[in-house]
Amino acid sequence: MPINPLPALDRTSATFRDDVDNFFANTLPVFSVDFSAAAAALNLNATNDTSVTSNAIGTGQKIFTASPNKSFWPGMYLVIADSANPATNSMVGQVISYASVTGQLVVSVTNVNGAGTKTAWSISQSISLGSENTANKDAAGGYVGKTLEKLNIWNTARTFMSFLFHAATTVRSWQLPDKSGTVALTDDVFGKNRIINGSMVVDERNNGASKTFAAGGALAYCVDRFYGYCTGANVTAQQVNLANRQKRYRFTGATSVTGVGFGQRIEAVNCLDLAGSTATLQCKLSSSSLTSLGWAAYYANTADIFGTLAAPTRTLIASGNFTINSTEAIYTTQIPIPAAAMTGIEIVLTGGALLASQTLTIGDIQLESGIVATDFEFRHYAHELALCQCYYEKITVPPFFLAGPSCTQYYGPGIYFNSSKRVDPSISLPSATNIAFTTVGALLTPTVWQVIGLSTIGFAMNVGYSAAFGGYSSFTATASAEL
Repeated sequence: MPINPLPALDRTSATFRDDVDNFFANTLPVFSVDFSAAAAALNLNATNDTSVTSNAIGTGQKIFTASPNKSFWPGMYLVIADSANPATNSMVGQVISYASVTGQLVVSVTNVNGAGTKTAWSISQSISLGSENTANKDAAGGYVGKTLEKLNIWNTARTFMSFLFHAATTVRSWQLPDKSGTVALTDDVFGKNRIINGSMVVDERNNGASKTFAAGGALAYCVDRFYGYCTGANVTAQQVNLANRQKRYRFTGATSVTGVGFGQRIEAVNCLDLAGSTATLQCKLSSSSLTSLGWAAYYANTADIFGTLAAPTRTLIASGNFTINSTEAIYTTQIPIPAAAMTGIEIVLTGGALLASQTLTIGDIQLESGIVATDFEFRHYAHELALCQCYYEKITVPPFFLAGPSCTQYYGPGIYFNSSKRVDPSISLPSATNIAFTTVGALLTPTVWQVIGLSTIGFAMNVGYSAAFGGYSSFTATASAEL
């Protein structure tokens, strides 16, 4: 049913005062009636249905054949109750997808009551029960009574009015009512993607050059924030450019390669809020040979400590497979993150034998809160680089000059990182034999060459020489605070 639109009010008009009086006396009451009728319609047949699909009561993804042309929308909460015994057997979850033509309804069930496989279901709109499984049950121990809770029409209308009058400068979206009936209205928040460098645009270590992964070796970091590994034989991988100038990371196989892996470890502070909720993983994939690519999610047993490839210290959250081919496509899956996963999350993609000249191409990886895969978040390159440099940074120290008598305590330049590191990093310096101080007519190699004063924001150098000298030098170092 149509809702009569609200008129624009011109504060510069000579009739503005009369227009405002008319707005509150006549126009707004009509709008309130229309809106209340629309809200009431939420509880009518458009969101109620039945299904005879056989399903076992339990959490996870469930598929039902419902009636076509219903108003089931992704993100909506539904209660799906056993028609024969609704007070004992029921499930509550969020709609993942609904095909209005065929009636196929896919629901991610988060709360259950009862057990068994049923073939007659009553479906109706519900509210989020969150993680409060027991507290949300009614006196009989079921969830059915909760469907009687109605939307708070005043809170709904107030939020909707805010939406109408808000300047349309950002993308905005509705969230379903909470248990008080409040409907939230939120912006698409910058930083929704918990994966850093998911677009593969930053490659400080290799600057776009090919990297070789040793068969059976330890995991090796490659394009920023990601690591790779392989079994059977060495593989190479490289940042590649698409025709539209976007980046991907591509593995190229070799004879006897039996498997490849590619993953990222997410620092606990960046994914704490996902614990106890559902997250959605998406990525763009293609392969000239592989038809299946595995995915797995883990959480660290101790905060930000995941162990090694040979001896991991992590707990599996969930795993599955994407069916892929040679044409790039977006693949998504929902991951139920347990409440214990407050210690950091690791996402890993794994493929089988990748033989000579065969390729696996990966890009636009995103992990976000919720059950709906939203558009990939493209971040400004400078911001993506700064995020990457919290974990790894290549530092080029400009020329500096030192002079003095024989001494082991020449303090070199203070070197500051572009981004503060998450912890004190490990510094990799060129060897002293590769550091030459240019002086008049000679190159002098320091006898003392070490880092001092290391912190998350920078370090200094302690330089010594066995005789009096004066000269200048420069060098390149790396700072790593990877997980």
